[in-house]
Amino acid sequence: MKKGFTIMALFILMSVIPGLADAAVHYVRSGASGNGSDWTNAMGNLPATLVRGDTYYIAAGSYGSRTFNDALAGSTYIYIKKATAADHGTATGWNSAYAGTATFSSLRFSKGYYDLDGKVGGGPGSWTSGHGFKITTAASGTGKVITIDNVTGIRIRHAEIYFNNLVGASTTTASGDLIYAVSGGNDLLVQYCWLHDSARTIFYPITWSNITFEYNRMERNGVNWTSGNHSEIFSSRQVTNVTVRYNHILDWKSTGGLMFGGVVSSAAQSVSKNIYIYGNIFEWTKTWGDTANNGAIGSWSHSWMGVQTARIYNNTFVNITDSATSDAASIFPLGNLSDVIVQNNIWYNANPRIINGSHNYNWFNSNNHGESGAQVSTSSPFVNYSGKDYRLAVSTQNASTLVTPFNLDMLGSTRGQDGTWDRGAYEFGGTVTVKPVPTVPTSLTVQ
Repeated sequence: MKKGFTIMALFILMSVIPGLADAAVHYVRSGASGNGSDWTNAMGNLPATLVRGDTYYIAAGSYGSRTFNDALAGSTYIYIKKATAADHGTATGWNSAYAGTATFSSLRFSKGYYDLDGKVGGGPGSWTSGHGFKITTAASGTGKVITIDNVTGIRIRHAEIYFNNLVGASTTTASGDLIYAVSGGNDLLVQYCWLHDSARTIFYPITWSNITFEYNRMERNGVNWTSGNHSEIFSSRQVTNVTVRYNHILDWKSTGGLMFGGVVSSAAQSVSKNIYIYGNIFEWTKTWGDTANNGAIGSWSHSWMGVQTARIYNNTFVNITDSATSDAASIFPLGNLSDVIVQNNIWYNANPRIINGSHNYNWFNSNNHGESGAQVSTSSPFVNYSGKDYRLAVSTQNASTLVTPFNLDMLGSTRGQDGTWDRGAYEFGGTVTVKPVPTVPTSLTVQ
């Protein structure tokens, strides 16, 4: 009787979860011509129509551009995975050469619920190497690398994303973006990626909710940096519930770094709200001069654009040696702000001119910015400043204690274990979890 009940329960479970009963695995290898049943009989490219709930393993090779527009089946994902030595499905026909990089050119998501996972590379220790997927095209006109339409449920992991003709370039006539998402949407995860060398912005979302960027390296936005072609790392307008954590963010130019505000219209006031930026490293690798005047984290000056509820915690800002009139190291130097808190950060060789909102318990080279709990020192707090190892050599003065999810650093160390909640992106000491992947935040507690 018990056995019969178990079988019936499994039958019911499989019938109510879309794709569970009939999910299949397919194998894709550039140059092949089979039916995809195993590596010996692999398909040469992703088929014209993908099946919801199925997994598609991709071998090393080049696969061109793609528009993902497969009919939805509730919230059932399609899984596109880079085949690796450790994870490649069947062993039939497998060859270790298939574990290399798989390259796509421009991609478009016209439907939602896709999980594009390069499986390897990226994050602390391998920020710019080992990515399973490479998504790249040449910058031309207003062309984009990745376009995301008004959809729900896009995950992009372990990918290098860039314009391949802009690496090392000093200028371009193009004005394209790496991830272009201006039509609204919901639930976007970008994780363990290297996003670099954009003609304009790295990420351009309008009217999006539930965005998480974590363990990414983002750098060199706006190769086409002119007064007529403004650019940012993020150009975020009317976005809600945004988490940016454990990233290495470098060399922002033009308007600023991570920018938030309302839509570009004076017809009605709009805002970005519920923004959580913590555990990141912000760095310039050279002096860019008088640029990024709207801040490392900032907004625009328009009266109809605003920011509500932003938390800037435990970040490290280093080597942002801009000219005297620039605010490249500042936090919201202008804009219409409500409920902004800036705590537990380190600025080293990066003195901000302005920190707007409520701020305390930050570390500065000079000028305590009026903070009762400020720590001011001219000495480097880092393990190896010249070697760009920005872990702490010693504990800082105790900072403000926060609750989960703000209690981990980017290496997985729990903050405050030794009785001191350190300032900056790294906690001094503590137990380290290798390659941590915390749960994606959905409803953060406002601190």
